[in-house]
Amino acid sequence: MTEIAISLSGVSKKYPIYDSPFQKLKEAVLKGNRRYHREFWALRDISLEIPKGVTLGILGQNGSGKTTILQLLAGIMNPSTGEIQVNGRVSTILELGAGFNPDFTGRENAFLSGIILGLHPAEIKEKMVEIAEFSEIGEFIDQPVKTYSSGMYVRLAFAVAVTLDPDVLLIDEVLAVGDAYFQHKCTRKIREFQERGKTMVYVTHDIESVANICHQAMILDYSRLLARGDPGDITSQYLSLIDGREQGGTPARTISNTKEETDNTPDDYSRYGSKEAEITGIDILDKDGRSRTNFENGEEFSIKFYVSFHADVNKFVFGHIFRNKWGLNVFGTNTQWYGLPDRDFREGESSVITFHHRADFASGTYSISPAASAATGENRYRTLDWINNAAIIKIRNPHRMEGYVSLPTEIEMDVGSGGQKV
Repeated sequence: MTEIAISLSGVSKKYPIYDSPFQKLKEAVLKGNRRYHREFWALRDISLEIPKGVTLGILGQNGSGKTTILQLLAGIMNPSTGEIQVNGRVSTILELGAGFNPDFTGRENAFLSGIILGLHPAEIKEKMVEIAEFSEIGEFIDQPVKTYSSGMYVRLAFAVAVTLDPDVLLIDEVLAVGDAYFQHKCTRKIREFQERGKTMVYVTHDIESVANICHQAMILDYSRLLARGDPGDITSQYLSLIDGREQGGTPARTISNTKEETDNTPDDYSRYGSKEAEITGIDILDKDGRSRTNFENGEEFSIKFYVSFHADVNKFVFGHIFRNKWGLNVFGTNTQWYGLPDRDFREGESSVITFHHRADFASGTYSISPAASAATGENRYRTLDWINNAAIIKIRNPHRMEGYVSLPTEIEMDVGSGGQKV
């Protein structure tokens, strides 16, 4: 039976909103006989369970309740209704300025964080060396936190949170503040954290990081849980949601009942878009034009996508993404990125777009997610038809390797000073 790390049942959080401090005072004096505030629900009726060892990514626009749910899980505040249960020691990396006393030094704040988590002073002292090494802020660790830059603050906050060995780690949108080097360092630490079976809740606007890091994902929208599931599917739904609002319309709902069941279509197939253009067929062919889905590493193959236009479409762009079985984006491209001109199509026309690839992947199965779009600006697109996990290919690579992409490689090793090649 799966062990549950975090459980929320019917959780809501309400805040009273006053037009002025005087109205708050009047309500207090009258002791509830008259209400002078409006109610704002930051969260409404959230119920979910997060199994131990799972990383859950939370997406949502500003004001959707993302930070509120982290604060409730951290015990910083209590829900207005519902119950929350978190099993294990919890460490948090919340918005900048939260959790640290600005007048204390970095070392003092780290020590205090350990005490709050219930660690013995001797244990905290042992971990202080690791905290200092990971944060790489040098002598600033003995300076007041109020003198830190935002990047230094994040370095220390992350170092403290992961080094004190929590069972559950809560991360708000702070990693984006750090420089690229430290972001990579944090990602490696998160991978290590996951490998040790720890649980993590990750709030962010970085859609790509959710697809790459998280086991599950969810969308909070106007204080409610809108969707939850596979990160690839959820990030696509979120993009559709944002795209629909930017265009002033309502995005198409994700559907799963229109596919024909085949051995080459994953169970988590779904699609969305305006359907002004529709992907009507996909052929996967080897170099001799034969239909195949199993390839050896390095083999050439092509994917043909058939598109019908149900309305006039200007600046048409077509692309697709390969994902591994964990939902990680392994490779993706589109016609615009490859320098092809954005074509205009008229209602009733059709097109066949062919991508020629080499199976330069590690052994495994890879899903193909195509997207038909209309360009609306530089690297901005309006989704016409996006199919998540439309088809699957299987690659066999006899060579051992790390990662998912097999780069063409030659290796030379010199023997002695003569430079004899072996």
